Amino acid sequence: MPSASKKISQLFSFKNVFWALFYIFLFCLLLNNSFSYLDPDLGWHLKVGKDIIRDGHVPHLNYYNYTLEGKTWVDHEWLLNVAAYWIYQNLSNIGLNIFFALLAVLTLFIVHRSVEDEAGDQPGYVLLTVLFLTMGVIAMSPHLGVRMQEIGILCLALLYSILSNFEKKRNYRILFWLIPLFYFWASSHASFLIGLFLLVFWLGIKIFEKFLAAYFKDSKAVVPFELGSPLTKNQIFIFSGIIVLNALATMVTAYGLELYEFLKGYSDTFYMTHITEWLPSWYLPLAYWQIVFLSFSLAGIILFFIDKNNRKKKISLWELSLLVFFMILSFKSKRHFPIFFISAFPLVIKNYGKIFDLNGKDDFFNFSSKIARPFLIFTFILICLSLLLRTNFTLDPFKKFSGDYPYAAVNFLKSHPQYDSLNIFNDYAWGGYLIWAYPQRKIFIDGRLPQYPVNGHSFLEEDLKFYSKKNLPGMLDQYNIRLVLIRPKENEYKFNYWEKKFFSIKEDGEGGKNELLEFLKSSKNWKQIYDDSVAAIFVRQ
Repeated sequence: MPSASKKISQLFSFKNVFWALFYIFLFCLLLNNSFSYLDPDLGWHLKVGKDIIRDGHVPHLNYYNYTLEGKTWVDHEWLLNVAAYWIYQNLSNIGLNIFFALLAVLTLFIVHRSVEDEAGDQPGYVLLTVLFLTMGVIAMSPHLGVRMQEIGILCLALLYSILSNFEKKRNYRILFWLIPLFYFWASSHASFLIGLFLLVFWLGIKIFEKFLAAYFKDSKAVVPFELGSPLTKNQIFIFSGIIVLNALATMVTAYGLELYEFLKGYSDTFYMTHITEWLPSWYLPLAYWQIVFLSFSLAGIILFFIDKNNRKKKISLWELSLLVFFMILSFKSKRHFPIFFISAFPLVIKNYGKIFDLNGKDDFFNFSSKIARPFLIFTFILICLSLLLRTNFTLDPFKKFSGDYPYAAVNFLKSHPQYDSLNIFNDYAWGGYLIWAYPQRKIFIDGRLPQYPVNGHSFLEEDLKFYSKKNLPGMLDQYNIRLVLIRPKENEYKFNYWEKKFFSIKEDGEGGKNELLEFLKSSKNWKQIYDDSVAAIFVRQ
């Protein structure tokens, strides 16, 4: 039995210190990103969490918008909203940002562990892991921070880990961990539907592998896939039963079947073509790091299959299927990139390891240089300190980002109660903030229900009709709008030097016209009562 001193020596080995410092570096990088912007939906997440704690139950009817008041609403993120509000209230905004940064670090650690045993400690694998994990964090940064979808990618990483362990050990007890996972997942984020789909997909891949093994059994042809030990009919039946149990676990959450009925509304995909993070990677603003990682991933697959030296090497059909499927989704929508990264990372690392034949090389952590080790440790510490010093920690994120949200305009409205009873029209991106900062007023729209059906189309389509000159003033009359809180000028995308030169883009006029703003300014029936660099307020005469 190892002595206490030997255990301490192993605990503080250079390998453990290296990886600990690397994950501290990733944590600092995530924390710096988290404090660099404010998610437009954070306000309503906190308000809903607060209301659930106050009322003692999840919401079923909408009462934040006068436009949808009394309509059925399901908060598919209710559990995380409660946790977020509790942390914000008791540990401040700093604690909330730390919590979400730790969620992301835990996700990355689980994904890293999935390839650590196979990749080993060869210098090439260590370099690939450090490079691609860092690249992945930077590429995912627009979707990380205090964002509720982070719980989805954590649950996805746990799902892959459970399936991987089952694949190795074929112990069905492992799969029963999926039941509490899906119960938690369904209470925290709607992405649990992806998890259920992947369970069915995994079983389908295993059944297909069974046919492949039988087909190539007597063939001299080289099978490029790792077929492993095919599932028996009995194992297929048992796994199918576990899928059913997991689906049932999602139906006994706080909303039950009501959750599924609500999520059917997402069949209207108009929002996917009009909300920035749902647009493809090549739409402005360009997601450069996402495109780079996607390109590396695709190049790795192509090189693996065209390299003659790799023909005797095998590739996981399951991992390849995940990479291809989520790559297509990621090219289609930027928001899907974190799911792609979590799904593709193990195969990307193993692929490049096989391409460059990294197996059997020297151990990275056993080199004897007395200078290199302290230099690496010092470099990590220096970078972490630099990131922390550059992070703008704040207790009140809404005040800090008052240049992006109508902080001063809301204070103006609060000090003028004569406007409280007037129906307000607000900017879509400001709805979540208004629910939190101005709870006594019911608003027009926010980011919770862009797909909700209204007048034969989605609520987001209804909102956009206000910005079309041909629909004005009819839309204002239809909803009896008496007060408008709007941006004083259209947001314009600033092109960098590379985009101007490479794409030959001229910046003039790219922001477009805000026809609602022009109408309000020119109409004799509307008067501007407030204006600053962020927001303008108009009242109907």
